[in-house]
Amino acid sequence: MSDPRRMTAAETSHERLPREDLLRGVDATRLELRGARVAVGGLPLLRERDGRLEQAVRVAAWAEPEHGAIVATLRDGETVVDRVEVVDGARALLFAPEPDAPRTYQLELTSRGGLHERVELTIAPQRRWEISLIHQSHLDIGYTDPQPLVLQHQLDYLDLALDHVEATDGWDEPARFRWNVEANLPLERWLASRPRRDRDALLRRVAQRRIEVCALPFTMHTEACSLDELARVVASVQRLRDRHGIEIVTAMQTDVPGATVGLLELLASAEVRYLSVAHNYAGRSVPHLHGGQELARPFWWKAPSGKRLLVWHADSPHGIAYMEGNLLGLADGYETALSLLPEYLLALATRGYPYDPALGTWITGIAPGTELTRAPQSHELLHLRVQSAFADNASPGLAPATVAREWNETWAWPRLRSAVNRDFFEVAEERLGDAIPTFEGDWTDWWADGIGSAARELGRGRRAQAGARTAQTLHAWADLLDAGERDPGPDPALAGWRGELSAAYEEMALFDEHTWGASNPWNDALEHVDAGALQWQWKASRAHGADERVGALLAGARARLAARVGTPRGAHAGILVVNPSGAERTDVVELLLLESRVPVTRDLAVVDVASGERVPCELEPQRHPDFRPRGQRLRFLARDVPAHGFARYAVVPDGAGVPKAADGDPAALDNGRVRAALNVVEGTLDSLRFDSAGELVDGGSAFGFNQWVHDRYGTADRLNHLSSRVVEGRPWMLGSREVARDGVLLARTSSALQERATIRLRAPGAASLEVTYRLLHGGDRLDILNVVDKTPLHAKESVFFAFPFAAAAPRFSWDVTGGVQAEDGPFVPGSARHMRAIREWVGIEDAGRDGAAGAASGRGAASGRGAAGGRGAASGRGAASGRGAASGRGAASGRGAAGGTRPRAIAWATREAPLVQLGTIHLPYAPFPPTVAPRDAGQAALFSWAMNNGWDTNFPAAQGGEATFAYAVAAAAGRGSAGATGGPAAGGPGAVGGAHDASAAPDLRALGAATAAGLSRPLVGVLGSPRAQDALPARGRLAAIDHPHVELVAIGPDPLGGDRLVAHLHSHATAPVEATVAFPDLPAAAVGIGDFLGRDRPLDAAARAGDGARVAIAPGELLTVTLDLDAGRTA
Repeated sequence: MSDPRRMTAAETSHERLPREDLLRGVDATRLELRGARVAVGGLPLLRERDGRLEQAVRVAAWAEPEHGAIVATLRDGETVVDRVEVVDGARALLFAPEPDAPRTYQLELTSRGGLHERVELTIAPQRRWEISLIHQSHLDIGYTDPQPLVLQHQLDYLDLALDHVEATDGWDEPARFRWNVEANLPLERWLASRPRRDRDALLRRVAQRRIEVCALPFTMHTEACSLDELARVVASVQRLRDRHGIEIVTAMQTDVPGATVGLLELLASAEVRYLSVAHNYAGRSVPHLHGGQELARPFWWKAPSGKRLLVWHADSPHGIAYMEGNLLGLADGYETALSLLPEYLLALATRGYPYDPALGTWITGIAPGTELTRAPQSHELLHLRVQSAFADNASPGLAPATVAREWNETWAWPRLRSAVNRDFFEVAEERLGDAIPTFEGDWTDWWADGIGSAARELGRGRRAQAGARTAQTLHAWADLLDAGERDPGPDPALAGWRGELSAAYEEMALFDEHTWGASNPWNDALEHVDAGALQWQWKASRAHGADERVGALLAGARARLAARVGTPRGAHAGILVVNPSGAERTDVVELLLLESRVPVTRDLAVVDVASGERVPCELEPQRHPDFRPRGQRLRFLARDVPAHGFARYAVVPDGAGVPKAADGDPAALDNGRVRAALNVVEGTLDSLRFDSAGELVDGGSAFGFNQWVHDRYGTADRLNHLSSRVVEGRPWMLGSREVARDGVLLARTSSALQERATIRLRAPGAASLEVTYRLLHGGDRLDILNVVDKTPLHAKESVFFAFPFAAAAPRFSWDVTGGVQAEDGPFVPGSARHMRAIREWVGIEDAGRDGAAGAASGRGAASGRGAAGGRGAASGRGAASGRGAASGRGAASGRGAAGGTRPRAIAWATREAPLVQLGTIHLPYAPFPPTVAPRDAGQAALFSWAMNNGWDTNFPAAQGGEATFAYAVAAAAGRGSAGATGGPAAGGPGAVGGAHDASAAPDLRALGAATAAGLSRPLVGVLGSPRAQDALPARGRLAAIDHPHVELVAIGPDPLGGDRLVAHLHSHATAPVEATVAFPDLPAAAVGIGDFLGRDRPLDAAARAGDGARVAIAPGELLTVTLDLDAGRTA
């Protein structure tokens, strides 16, 4: 009978090949003899005999059958030191006295087949290794089974671990079973579900250091987290300390090859001292090509604040990351470990990496032929992770402790210790001291591209992250307003927002946890690695759930504040506008005018209550009114709304009415400050010119501005880990590159509020693409909204939006979770450089522009698209759709046409899509070569990597349906020689995106943050209630901070769950600064300053500033200012 299981060879190379490499003999003398091969050499393996130490010599033989066993005799002159027989394919050990210097012996090899050879063999001293076996289970929430089942198993594993601890109490101390709780989320759930007797037993074992609890609840894509979300995650460490008395000093991060500087800052601030990471290259990471060979073990990772963690990193070249101990047989048994572990230790001492790169990228993470410069390990301490099986989510097992027990009974060195992380780190810190190097900067994640596999869900998660900041601030304000009233006073029915906020943050974090789905995500089984559909439904629901909770929180906060917004005399209704960002804003506000409060008519106007000025507005019918609240939608321009403040408006009757928008110029948008030239056929911009900063579009780039770029790749789909096994990615693997075309102008409207154009295009890989450009009158920001109806494809693909900026000498920087990273700033060696996962903005500093470039680099007839040297044949565009002389750029709008050398800053912001590539588009296969020459893309080109399905495991295999991608662009110029055509250097007070000073170097960080706020933290409009108590002034500020690089993240609950309210402050400054934070129109006063966990100290006289506080804050630091209502009443 046929047997399909035997029709192909099983894939076992991930375990078999590394072991075979070691078993060939590391640093061995290889003897090619008649019909036999022998590998001999000393090993770091010592035993004690008769009060002295003897060192092992490995003899491995491969012999023809006629030889039978080979007899190996070690002689010192004529004295036989030791003798052993070795059969074909086996290994045996000879022993000699431990030398204190290299010593030469004679090795005699004989066999019954007539073999008789004698060679000299030098035995050198070997290191005395001390090995900490770190037994753990790597938590993937999913991947191997549906998520609820995985989490339940992890609770069961704690029962098992506790049993194993008790069962080995009588063993020698180094061998006793110890367990490392990599992820504390299962532990928190275990402590909430087990009887007191079990809880007390586990906590007692934690105190005895038989079980170590680590600081993180699970491994995350930290670059996908907001800072406040990540702070909530790290806060679990303090909850466990406070509730259960657990001392926690170590964190573990597994699988994901990288982490943001924000994680470093938060862990160190939480008094975590040690970080054990295991970076799984998965064939999709090449740190060794980007400085990773310089990364010593261990090293200090230093934050911009000066705080630091001691880091030990395992990775694929050292043994498939967290499987390193399993490769060495430590979960198989003593005999297997004995054959492999000494060879591995010898390899660490003699090679840069222990395994031969010829094994292939999938095994070692290093392509064959790579130049290796890494130095061998310089010390004898080793942190070695091991699981009970070569699998994720493995159960605890006794095998590693059993190996350690038999090993230590047999050998003097190396010494094995069943250990917790802390045991190793404390010894390493003391023993290695000043020899431990220090590295700084972000540790950019090689797996971050995976989060682009689900753009819609990722966008919803990011919307929840931004909305949570606004929602809690509004609820905190409402709480303080309620608490300030003696009648009726605080409403207990409204206190539930705090719990909902915590639940929303938990949903966000579980979405940003690093496991996105099953091992085979394209399958639809009920369990195990093929439960792809079930696992993705669970995962996606975390993003949707977070967004829904935050949406409800925002709606509830608006309703609470509506009760404070009365109706001014003669008005239909009052409106409160809240600015949740840190810059003064002139921006659009949108809200629904309920027909019960405002008549459905155009005979309306919007008035600024403070000034009496009528402001530009638009009205639109409510969409789908049959099953949505009845009314009409109002948009209006709110001018100069204070940072972290509010302004009041009124909807009043007006016979003149709200004029309807008129048709605008179909070729351009112009608001008097910014001009954008439309290319309707391609849906892009031919020009984007700011009065304050000149031309922003690179006329010489091969790409259009905001152009849809669809790449297809030449690899098969739905083959597990295929992309990880590509030996070396080459540009030929780019199967095709196409762009959107055949655009049709759907609408071009002009009103007193805005200039707006919408274009529909045919986009490869999508059913449709609609692009909308908007300029607000009086504003200095271009808003872009791309709405795509994506066709789901399993074939390998990527979608980019191209933004070729014009800059003569660009210097890139961007915000990350916890800080700002510059392209030329420090990175941890080995960081990914072909892509970046940003938070919200990328900035380009341009030292000056060359005004002579003009016509030569413009898109005119000679170089336009569709001409011989343009984009014609390569991108499938003919002359009809190209940018020729009639519609392209000539000298007037080409690169550098504005002239001048004024320094300027350009800010680009994204709402949904955090992945970017700079200067070129890279192939998404290691080593990630460029697919377009930087000179053709433009040196300041930025590509938003909006969608991809490059992974062949874990991440969704296809994505489809409607998704949005919103972007914003702003610019500012400083002083310099003649340059742009006039206008304020950075938009001036009241400009959309905030006010910026004209100076020699524009404040890029402030510009980036303000530009991003226009997307992620829109002005909040609150329609007043007819039952409102009119208690708010016409304008005010909830908070005021006097330093531009210190941001108010949010005003919200005590991070550890107390009843207090705190203001969270974060510094983007490059050096320690002092800032005063005040609360002018908040009925509360500052009473304490604390860390991000809210562990505060009372304000002393030097730190008190009226009702606020003077705060000293380090770069990247997240602090809290505690607020008190009673102090606010008396301040």
